[in-house]
Amino acid sequence: MWHIGIDLHRRTVVMSAVNDSGEVVSPVTIECRNTKAILNFLEPLKPFRAVVESTATYRWLYKLLSEEGTILLAHPAKLRLMIQRRAKTDRLDCQLLANLLRINQIPLSYIPPDDFQQLREITRHRARLARDGAQVKIGLRSLLARHNRDAPYRIPFGPRGIKWFRDQSFSPIDDLIRDELITRLNHFTEQINAIDQQLEELRESFPQVEALLDIHGIGLYSALVIVAELGEIERFRSAKQVGAYAGLTSKVNQSGGALLLRLHYQTRTTLVTLGTDRSRDSRGQTRCSLEKVLHPNS
Repeated sequence: MWHIGIDLHRRTVVMSAVNDSGEVVSPVTIECRNTKAILNFLEPLKPFRAVVESTATYRWLYKLLSEEGTILLAHPAKLRLMIQRRAKTDRLDCQLLANLLRINQIPLSYIPPDDFQQLREITRHRARLARDGAQVKIGLRSLLARHNRDAPYRIPFGPRGIKWFRDQSFSPIDDLIRDELITRLNHFTEQINAIDQQLEELRESFPQVEALLDIHGIGLYSALVIVAELGEIERFRSAKQVGAYAGLTSKVNQSGGALLLRLHYQTRTTLVTLGTDRSRDSRGQTRCSLEKVLHPNS
């Protein structure tokens, strides 16, 4: 059996291999777009196992290689904690991955199915749009502060608030900035509304959402974020594991006075609303906890 270590970059992929008897194939560098050359390198090494670090772009390579052999995903943070080196090159990285795979010491990362991955993509994109929209609102508030003005509405970015903004006269330059900011804000609002419609259509594909919606304060978007980031819920044995994965439970990694805190940001920022184990239904009596999400049929 050949064990292949892969160091994936935006434009190139570096691969090295070692078999059970210790025979080594020297590292090669191939352009990512040359998928035929990648497959040609792997062809004489079948059957093989391959490992690649989890990156933002690993998905295409995983799909390409999963039909040729077994491909595993390495957890980059855990891998760095295991291996600390002074010398780091692409060739050394792929050789290290191959050797760790050979002795079954790769810290694995979860590979979500395609439907969960697509849900992750759309919810993360909506989060980016919301963050961009928030920055625009900060710009509009800053504009008001520079001119010592306050909006007369509690929600200054609703339809009446936007009309009020447009009716204000600042300086010629600030009027131009205001118009550009409002145009961007309208764009982000329209895009978020369009995505929300798509999320409503996806709701039926993820029935576990219904259990989350019973929790006070959780809406459809938040529920879908939780479902997307947790993936297949069967991989967790308890609600405590969900909390640990999301970064809701305390964890300290301390060395020499420095504290290292690693959190699953996207999940944590949403699941923080689940910090209480009680919610109210229309009668104010229903007890709801993460156990209901983990075991919706119990």
